[in-house]
Amino acid sequence: MEENKPKPILQILIMAFFVESITTYMKCLFVDNTLTVGMLISILVGICISICYDMDLPKQLGIESRAVFVGNIITGILISRGSNYLYDFISIFYQ
Repeated sequence: MEENKPKPILQILIMAFFVESITTYMKCLFVDNTLTVGMLISILVGICISICYDMDLPKQLGIESRAVFVGNIITGILISRGSNYLYDFISIFYQ
């Protein structure tokens, strides 16, 4: 195992955090059974930027996907949540 790769339990906790964050965020896409277009555009722009610039947060944390673009999509959705959200996550992870 590489030195910079987190231990399996930490990988599971990181991915659980990603799933919970993304699920919570996706629930906000629909308000009163109506699609929130602004949030959808934000998600799509975040994913496009993440793919175009090959941004992959899980990979940077030592968690690589076997499926192409999954890390980019996760990163794009997290990017669409905003810089404060990502800063809080990175602060927690590195403390």
